Amino acid sequence: LNATSRDGLGLRPSVELFVGCGITAGLFAQTCVYPLDVIRRRIQVNSESVTISPDKLQRNILSATKARDLVSNRTWFALQNVVKQEGFKSLFAGLTPTYLKVVPSVAISVTI
Repeated sequence: LNATSRDGLGLRPSVELFVGCGITAGLFAQTCVYPLDVIRRRIQVNSESVTISPDKLQRNILSATKARDLVSNRTWFALQNVVKQEGFKSLFAGLTPTYLKVVPSVAISVTI
């Protein structure tokens, strides 16, 4: 860890640098992924509230391609619905507690 960079700037990797990179990576990754996690949870909650009879379920079995299309369309529709009904900020509701959990974890794992 005491090597200098090739460009001659003399940057030396340190614990502080790794912690800083870990914090930045954790913040960036969680900010990008969190809206999709919100949509995933909403779809799961809504799916559990709908009951389908086994008879009807068997008649409506989809092929793998159709199932993928259904999930992708459903995700996009759910995203549009949440933004339209609750606003863009609702996709990030609850992000701060997630930061408090994820950022230290990522910072530590990158450092070690």
